[in-house]
Amino acid sequence: MTQKTSKTNPTTDAEKAEIVRLREEGVTKSAIARRMGKSIGTITHWCLMLGAEPPEAWKPSKRPRLPFVRDGRSVVPFTNEEDVQMRAWAAEGVPYTEIAHKLQRAPTSIRYRMLTLARHEGLLD
Repeated sequence: MTQKTSKTNPTTDAEKAEIVRLREEGVTKSAIARRMGKSIGTITHWCLMLGAEPPEAWKPSKRPRLPFVRDGRSVVPFTNEEDVQMRAWAAEGVPYTEIAHKLQRAPTSIRYRMLTLARHEGLLD
């Protein structure tokens, strides 16, 4: 069986739009991968790059989101306060590496979160 990679099975703009649509409708990443004939890694990548999250990710909650384990790694969700602070620092021109240091997070986490916030900015205000 030949493994599908980004080189042998590139993701088109139309497929990216479909990934976003399905994810924002609440379809799981594994179901999207099966439906589109892509790897779950590819779907995860494009969800992160395009800020596509299921609807429940944007519902206001008074309870803090608890840490969880994903792919063997501990994930600590961003708080609303961190989101507000990151947006303020970014507007001031603070580099992601400095924001990451201030929040004690990985620079890639800051980058992906900022991409997500930018995509959903209208929903956050």
